[in-house]
Amino acid sequence: MLLKILEDIMYHNNNRSRVRRPIRKTKVKKTKYILFSSTIIVLLTLVFIKFFLPALNSNLKNSANVSNDSGKAVWVENKEDTIKAKSKKDKEKVEDIEAKDDSDAVIEPGSRAEEEKPEEQESASNEDKNKKNGEYDFKMDSAVGSLIYYNQMDKRWAEQLYGPQDPIGTHGCGPTVMATVVSSLTDTQMNPKEMSDWAYENGYCAVGNGSSHALIPETAKAFGLNVEPLYRASAEDIRTALNNGKIVVALSGHGIFSPDDGHFFIIREIKPNGKVTISDSVKLEHVFMQWDIDTILSQASPVSSAGGPFWAISK
Repeated sequence: MLLKILEDIMYHNNNRSRVRRPIRKTKVKKTKYILFSSTIIVLLTLVFIKFFLPALNSNLKNSANVSNDSGKAVWVENKEDTIKAKSKKDKEKVEDIEAKDDSDAVIEPGSRAEEEKPEEQESASNEDKNKKNGEYDFKMDSAVGSLIYYNQMDKRWAEQLYGPQDPIGTHGCGPTVMATVVSSLTDTQMNPKEMSDWAYENGYCAVGNGSSHALIPETAKAFGLNVEPLYRASAEDIRTALNNGKIVVALSGHGIFSPDDGHFFIIREIKPNGKVTISDSVKLEHVFMQWDIDTILSQASPVSSAGGPFWAISK
């Protein structure tokens, strides 16, 4: 009986070892497989990072730095080249804006030289020469025809004096506006510095405060132009003057056109949509905008004399 019991015990022990042994072997095999696989993956990752990733990044960088402007590839190698490329594009954008048909700038003679007659080419050459000598910056459409543009902040005269002490750049809007009017509507060509000297000699410079309001009508008369004061003008008055082939010189107060109490500018034409364009001798961007007449009227100086704050001028 005892022997039988011992045999049974031994038999059961043998069965347990037979059952457990395969389980332990399976676990060992799985562990080895996981360790081996992990090692291979880590090694492959290190190889990829060391050898393949740098080459891939280089290719992507070169591809991203290619610009296809004008059908030609342009490589931007560093930050300095990127800045140069951006500056070039910004400059081209400004030139495109000024050359657009709806920008109100008149195309200068000579841009279609192959279609011009010899006398027209000579005239264009003289006009370009005058432009380079500081006679004007460019031309715009207006109710009286082509109107030249001067900017009083131009380095050619911004620091030159209007009167005994005031720079044209900060005090010369009046002479700059009248230089535009006289040079565009008469045979006399005067730049802002020349008109500033004329205004000072004739008593229209208000030293420290710009110009007297009489500068506008009296200068127009002195150079043989017709001038009509539009005191307390309405939108209809402005519209009528422009439709009748006149430009309107306006005097604004503190606001959109000037941080100071007074600034002269020109209302030059009315568009089919009823809006107007202007010539502002300080802010060039205003030249390429269209304005509601009511906006212009809201900016008019509340204090004016000599028939202002609006004057209609024509040949």
